[in-house]
Amino acid sequence: MLPGTEATEAEATEADAPETEAPETEAPSTGAAAVRPLDGFERHWWAIQGFAPVAVVCTARLGGHVTADRLRPALSALQARHGLLRARFADQHGVPAFAFDVRAPMPLRALPRAGPDAWVREATEELHASFGPPGPLARCTLLEGEAASEVLFAFHHALGDASGGFEVLRELAHLLGPRGADAAARLREPLPIPGALRDHVRPGDDATSARQRLRIVMGVARILAARRASVPQDHPAALAERRTRLLPRMLEPSATEGLAARAKAEGTTVHGALCAAAMLAHRAEAPGTDARLLGCASPVNVRRYLATPPRDAMGFYAAIVPTFHRVGRDTPLWDLARGVRRRLDDVVAQRAMFRVRALFDRAVPLDAARGEAYAMRLERLKLVELGVTNLGRQEVPGAPDAMPVEALHFAAPATVGGAKTLLAATTVHGTLHMNFLSPDPLVSAERAARIADATVAGLRAAAQEG
Repeated sequence: MLPGTEATEAEATEADAPETEAPETEAPSTGAAAVRPLDGFERHWWAIQGFAPVAVVCTARLGGHVTADRLRPALSALQARHGLLRARFADQHGVPAFAFDVRAPMPLRALPRAGPDAWVREATEELHASFGPPGPLARCTLLEGEAASEVLFAFHHALGDASGGFEVLRELAHLLGPRGADAAARLREPLPIPGALRDHVRPGDDATSARQRLRIVMGVARILAARRASVPQDHPAALAERRTRLLPRMLEPSATEGLAARAKAEGTTVHGALCAAAMLAHRAEAPGTDARLLGCASPVNVRRYLATPPRDAMGFYAAIVPTFHRVGRDTPLWDLARGVRRRLDDVVAQRAMFRVRALFDRAVPLDAARGEAYAMRLERLKLVELGVTNLGRQEVPGAPDAMPVEALHFAAPATVGGAKTLLAATTVHGTLHMNFLSPDPLVSAERAARIADATVAGLRAAAQEG
């Protein structure tokens, strides 16, 4: 059966001032070019880039004044260190691939910081901006303020996930700090160009027999027969006409600490609580009191389970694991949260996330011309109602070693795949930051706000129980 569908439950885990372009310098050369084929998830984002957003946007609020002149050399150093920041798409004997030979610098856009929420507008714009040839597949936006500045690091989702983006921003904070020269010397050595995930998996972890594949297909069929969507489609729109809406929410440190303590006492995790609260918010959007089978996707960071973990934090080293839960209007949040944990724990224990990813590799086309047909198949499947990514507590640098990092956020596209909500969460300095992402206009602004507010209210109430 599809992991997580067994009878026994299973889990893991501003102002309109004119913009200025920073002076550009050529990215440093790091030797001979290398080429490697894309794996399935990398190919997914490559295949849909012609008609759908493909950027991940990681944002750091830095406690100080940052200028474009200071930022440009730091970005050049990071581009020399991380091979994927010098990548472009190429063709290797008819197979889509990365070529690591881009010498152009990362584009840098600079504008004044027009208040603490200016990053939301700019992150939304960055989510939808394309990455034109010949590369690189990453760029940066600076919101320059006196007391605080935001740096928005946007990169093609094929290059990796938010965990890698946060690591790049941490390195950037060190390069911009009082001891930037020491950081530059420490980070000068280029990291080995990361391989595809399949190059790092332990032998046998991703093997699937014909019998296992049949069981997964049968499990999917049973789920699709039982599913009933809880969130109706407000306004249909073609894939190319959709945009990702970003709604930020947060829990202050006292509430975040209470939620973590309560989750531990209930035998689950904060991730489980986030999934449960979001599922209940979705269920509240449908009439009736009957329990509905909802699918929730959880990206599992697989780096720790690899035979040879890559040294570079950049890279797509996550597996998207769907779990399925019967949710009624009155289903207790903590029962749902425990179910999420059990399902994900079972998937990780069996290393089933590698088999799910291996099957995904088989489904993604090698021809970009087939990308839209592939995306429409995903759309019709409607396997999951929502997705939750929780990167947990983030260790962030501060003075005197680095420019202080006051907050970290991330956002990802939400227009392809059928999910009505993606929840991107991270905890910094005790505050739980949550970005709710939804496909506009499929989900109306009013409905998206209700789902976000109901999720946060559910988390607050759960933290205060007992």
